[in-house]
Amino acid sequence: MGCQECRPAISPGLGLAVSVLSISTAAILIRLSSADPLAIAAARLTVSTLVMIPFLFHAGLGELRSVGGKDLVYLLVVGASLALHFALWITSLEYTSVSASVLLVTTSPVFVAIFGRFFLGERITGRMLAGIVLGMSGVGLFVVTAGGLSSELEGMLLALGGAVAVTVYLIGGRSLRQRLSLLVYVFYVYAFASAMLLAASIVYGASLTGLPIGDYVIFLVLGIIPSHLGHTLYNYLLRFLEASVIAVSTLGEPIISSILALFFLGEVPSPWILVGGPMVLVGIYLTVRGSNRKPQINRLIQLAD
Repeated sequence: MGCQECRPAISPGLGLAVSVLSISTAAILIRLSSADPLAIAAARLTVSTLVMIPFLFHAGLGELRSVGGKDLVYLLVVGASLALHFALWITSLEYTSVSASVLLVTTSPVFVAIFGRFFLGERITGRMLAGIVLGMSGVGLFVVTAGGLSSELEGMLLALGGAVAVTVYLIGGRSLRQRLSLLVYVFYVYAFASAMLLAASIVYGASLTGLPIGDYVIFLVLGIIPSHLGHTLYNYLLRFLEASVIAVSTLGEPIISSILALFFLGEVPSPWILVGGPMVLVGIYLTVRGSNRKPQINRLIQLAD
């Protein structure tokens, strides 16, 4: 392993701050766009994919060309999960608040723990169990409170569906990330996801043409800032960060997103958000901190929105 691979290119603390802040801008940018949710999802992933091409040429195309067989099939499945995640989560923002949507989609670590127990036989510690119960209790409070508002409930269920979809992405990508570099893995997954979302946009009439210029600016920013300065940078930094730092950082996104929604959208969190939100956040924290193994922690927090 070369020296460049042993040492981070930037300060992990600074990188983490940039990453969490960048990820937190996604929901606000999406709400500011007038485009169809499927079009937004397709454009974001397409821009994210195209931005990576120069870096692939710089790094060499050998590894990219060497991927084949079962790995391509697995990458296709993981890409489909990512596409579904973005389609569901971005659509949820049309029906519910930024606070509720981001809080609910961030519950993916809880679903990873649950899926890991039932499908992979992974152990759930007492702390993880407490986190799952507390987090799901907060989610239940959200759903019960919104029971009389059909659109609000639909938005929450879509956000939860996005959390489940990204859980499949996380679990499905575990073995692939052990064999493929981050650059090659992300490129294939983003490319497959963008192709599927573009096809879905055509089928469902979600036009990417004739939109206001502001929408195209938003697409470009979404494809670079939350996607690469956010998620790709976050993935890169995982190897250099302590588990406790990683666990705490995951809680930053819904908090920062809610603050940004207050200032830019005038969206004041509902009372039930102020009660159920902390339950969800503490539940996520306990679930992620329930394992003392850093590799497992890393697998839980590779991507959200």
